[in-house]
Formats: sequence, C-alpha cells, structure tokens
Amino acid sequence: MIEIIDSNQLNSFINLRLEALKTEPNNFLSTFEEEIKYSNLDWQQKLQNSFWFGFFEENNLIAMISFEIAKKNKINHTAEIGGLYIKHSHRKLGIATKLIKFVENFAKQKNILQIYLGCNFNNKIAINLYEKLGYKIIAIRPNFAKINNEYVDDVIMLKIL
Repeated sequence: MIEIIDSNQLNSFINLRLEALKTEPNNFLSTFEEEIKYSNLDWQQKLQNSFWFGFFEENNLIAMISFEIAKKNKINHTAEIGGLYIKHSHRKLGIATKLIKFVENFAKQKNILQIYLGCNFNNKIAINLYEKLGYKIIAIRPNFAKINNEYVDDVIMLKIL
C-alpha cells in the first residue's frame, strides 16, 4: 500500500532514510553523517517540507520517495522527485515503478505538468528505470557532487505529464 508518510510514522521514516544513506551513500546528496545529527524537529521539518510517499507492507515502511511542488507562482506547475529508496530485500519487485507512477498520478491531481529529478550519472540502474518510465535526460551538471574525493556528474531528467 502506498500512502503519504506522516508524523505518526516518523521513526519508520528516520530509520529507512538513515538506512538509505548508509547503504547507498553515492545515490544521495545528503550523507548519513549529516542526517544522523538531525533533531526530531529537523526530521519533522524534512517530512513537512515536501510530500514523502511510502510503500508499506503490513505496516512496515519498505520504500519511499519525495515529491516537492515548486513554491514560486511562475513555476508551480512543476515538481521534483527524489530520495527514492527501496529496501534491498524488496528490490526487483516493481515497487519503484509503483511509487513513481503513484506520485505521477498525485502530481496530475495537483495540476503538475512537469516532473524533474536529479540522478548521479553513475547510477545506471536508476537512470534506466526513469527512462523506461518516460523521463528524458535534459541536462548534465558536470562535477556536481563530490563523492569520495572525486567529482561526479549529475543527470537532470524531465517527464512531461
């Protein structure tokens, strides 16, 4: 079942987010070391600053994705997705596809016309998934992130809904 993660699920959200940052550090701009220091208020604000959708199995948070609608009036028909993570034990089951399609339907209900995302250039599995779902590479930000003392390009992708 997919639903918006709310403050009642804060501990599950924190645990899954920290797991994501620890097990897949190259796939996120934030780090485990940064977010482990967050206070409860920091985590609550993170949850409130954008929509976080969770895939739940028997009330256990298995996967999540963030969805943030642009706040400026001139671009509030656009949104960005990010933070996609699926527990290793539940990969290759189509959960990422279900989450992304759910978010796209939610976006349409909010009159969103375009969804953007950024992805580590070396994360070919994610790029292939997004392309399969209709996202197109529109730009590359060279040397965008510094990971293990090496600069890595970031791929910007877009889907017109």
